[in-house]
Amino acid sequence: MTMKTQRRQILTIVTIALAIFMTNLDTSIVNIALPTFVKTFNADTGVVSRVVLVYLLAMVSLLLVFGRISDRIGAVRVFAWGYGVFSLASLLCALSPTIGWLIAFRFLQGVGSAMLLASWGAITVQYLPPEIRGRAFGMITVFGGVGMAIGAPVGGFLIRWLSWEWIFLVNIPPGLAALLLIRLILNDKKPSSEGSSRFDLSGAILSIAGIFCLFLLLNTGQDLGWLSWETLVMGLVAIALLGGFWYRETHCDSPLLNLKIFSKKQLLAGYATTLAVLMIMMGFNFLFPFFFDFVRKLQPQQTGLLLMTFPLISILLSPVSGYLCDKGSPRNVSLTALACIILSAVMFATFGIETSYLFVIFTFIVFGSGLALFFTANTALVMSHSTAATAGTFSALLAAITYLGSALGINFFELIFSLGFPGTGAKDQLANLPAEMLTRGFLNASFFGIALSLAGLFLVMISRELKKTNS
Repeated sequence: MTMKTQRRQILTIVTIALAIFMTNLDTSIVNIALPTFVKTFNADTGVVSRVVLVYLLAMVSLLLVFGRISDRIGAVRVFAWGYGVFSLASLLCALSPTIGWLIAFRFLQGVGSAMLLASWGAITVQYLPPEIRGRAFGMITVFGGVGMAIGAPVGGFLIRWLSWEWIFLVNIPPGLAALLLIRLILNDKKPSSEGSSRFDLSGAILSIAGIFCLFLLLNTGQDLGWLSWETLVMGLVAIALLGGFWYRETHCDSPLLNLKIFSKKQLLAGYATTLAVLMIMMGFNFLFPFFFDFVRKLQPQQTGLLLMTFPLISILLSPVSGYLCDKGSPRNVSLTALACIILSAVMFATFGIETSYLFVIFTFIVFGSGLALFFTANTALVMSHSTAATAGTFSALLAAITYLGSALGINFFELIFSLGFPGTGAKDQLANLPAEMLTRGFLNASFFGIALSLAGLFLVMISRELKKTNS
């Protein structure tokens, strides 16, 4: 390999990793600014929460559409447009004169995120040789983890010393740098005849509307009440739309999502494992602050330091996971990862009022190790089944399942945790509940986590990566 080729590969990985870094950073950095938006725009918390919600709704509902578009017109073109839309929307967010305009521009920013997330996997498959893809996925995972981890502290610093506008303006320099790199190192490849077939507009509309309703349901069901008429109507509409999408895709010559890919049980198992592990990660992430605050009586900063353990371990080990995938089998790495996740879930089930903090930290190290090994290996495993004509769809579907798993995990773990609690389970009421009752709720959620992780282990045993070939 020449020095020029190696430099091009490194810059390609950096360009892709910047996209994941920016989208993850923006997912977390805005949360710290919500109280500031309440004061700045004189808006209530319900309205301000839409700043976060519309970003996620736009991103999740459009992933499949942009995945298919990237297969039709070329992943690089969608990727470049994603950086452009995301950077422009960031500037417009910073210039927003009212909360309404900020919400609208956050939706546009979510559109840019969907473009980036739907195309980066295809670019990895198309522009990097098989022998380094595992390490590439590992480095990309590191950038994504760093973006998620530093969002809150960086956002707090910018708001404290500059102004809230800077949480959006920081996206512009890396966005422009990435656009320059794309122009210099990525030559847009012509899509295959399969990828450039007719676009399924009806399927796209049904997909967007159905996923939009489903994600809105998962994000508002707790507040509205799972048995309220609004939630039930939203659920029926989501089922009808997604059922219509399934029917359309099975009767269309050029579907938005070729459902035949799910006939390959090895690939289906890879996607299902992603869903299970995301539910475990986000479910426990949601419950940890409640456990350490109300059971162990820690201060928020103490809880924050504890919870930094497994993201840091994950960041450190992701490149190792990538190397192991390149040298061996992503499936075997995933099996090791699930073993770590099962062990950590069992250890979580032992947490109580007297559990030593050394044991807590060790458990988080095991948990973080499992997550680091899994996400890199499973991404490599799933994307090994893609071709140049389907890489965009595979990447978009993986991203959509990631966000769906996050929403499902929070809702299911919260529901199991609060079963048997008196009242609504609001945070101010939880503070008045006995520590033993809260510990029992956390134990029940841990048992659910154990069951999910065992299911994930079974699914990994079914899954297989395809033989590495240049695409």
